[in-house]
Order: sequence, then structure tokens, then C-alpha cells
Amino acid sequence: MHDVSRLDLFLTEACNLSCNYCFAADAKPGAISTTKAREGIAWLMKSRSQKVHITFWGGEPFLLWKMLKQCVAEAKSAATDCGKSIGFSIPTNATLLDEEKLNWVAENGIKIFLSIDGAASAQAFRPLRSGENSHTLATEGLRQALRHKNLPAPAVRMTVSPQNVTALVESVVHFVGEGVSELLIYPAYDSPWTETELKRFETVQNQLVEKVIELFGTLGHRSVPQLKAWRPILRRLY
Repeated sequence: MHDVSRLDLFLTEACNLSCNYCFAADAKPGAISTTKAREGIAWLMKSRSQKVHITFWGGEPFLLWKMLKQCVAEAKSAATDCGKSIGFSIPTNATLLDEEKLNWVAENGIKIFLSIDGAASAQAFRPLRSGENSHTLATEGLRQALRHKNLPAPAVRMTVSPQNVTALVESVVHFVGEGVSELLIYPAYDSPWTETELKRFETVQNQLVEKVIELFGTLGHRSVPQLKAWRPILRRLY
């Protein structure tokens, strides 16, 4: 028995994108075995907590679509046998989302988080493995998730890197236009930032403050996404 109630299950480090700031960019694209996944689920069920949660990580978790479905089904069954309630979440780059996957997400009460960097100029630094800009696929996945009648609106996590920092304001405006209700803005902490790039980051943050104030004035607070993860950045700048 133990007191841990949440399990991060890394299904694979493989991804259909090639982001230059990714922590797994140099990792071998392996996948977890079915045996290891089952061992992780069985271990979580030994928790003293009556509420447990599993987050499926990648790489891109939806590359292992069959395993995802199997893990969720077996975890739900195991939780029922143990008298526990269980929740799930999946971070995804949204490029593989379609009606079938979103219906499954909704049917199983899974919370998805969309990792998208924004406008085409920002998303260009998150290319597909083929080298093409992933903006069109990511935006289509975002739209399908936002419009799904049985899904709560997903939060979007955007990463600000030295390469895409100048597109930050444009990207936030892009997400406002798409109807995103919660936007999480995080710097790429693992990327090497030069003094010039950090200064540019500060300048762009000030520009974003002005844009957000403008959006509140023109659209009203209900149409501007929540920006909770942005607050620590603002506290350091002001």
C-alpha cells in the first residue's frame, strides 16, 4: 500500500512532430511494453486513496492509439474491482485528433490538454517530421475539440521559445479568434536564451500586456482566455 494517487504513464517518446526545444528530441523513439503499463496500473491500484488519476504522456500519446484504449479500459476495470474512482488526462499536440478519438475521449471522461504554439509563424518551429508546418493540422484538431458537443473546452499550452517569441502576441490573438477559454503560456526553460533573446522576451511580454488590455476593452472579459500560467512571468517583470 502507498499514498500516491496520480500516475504519469509515459507511453512513448516518439512523436510526429520535430520541435527543436522538446526535452525528448534526442531520445530513442521507443514505447512502453504492455507488461510495464499493466504493472504501473496495478501499482496505482494499491494506493490508499479512493480517487486515482493517470496521465498518459509522450512524445505524442495518440501515436499509440491501440495501447491508449487498452490501458484506459484495463485501468477502469481495475479501479472498479478495487472500489476506486479513476480519472484520466492526455496532453497532445492535436494533430492526430479526429472524430473517432474525440468521441472516445468524451465517452471515457478524459481531460485533454492541447500543446500548440499558436499562429502559423510560431507553429513553423514545430514542424511535422516531413518538415511541413504543423499549423493546419493542429488548428483543425483544436477546432474539432472545441466544437465537440460532449467535451469540455480543452486548455491550450503554448511554449515560448527563443525562435517563436516574436510571434507571441499574434499567437494569443489567434487563440482568441479560435475561442480558446484557457491559455497556458510557458517559456521554453530548457532552451538556451541569449541576453538579446531575453530582452526580446521582456519586450514582447509588455506588448502582450497592452494587447490583452485592448482585447478586454473590445471583446469583454468573457471572450479573453484565462491566462493563469502567465501570472508568474508578469510578477517577475513588474
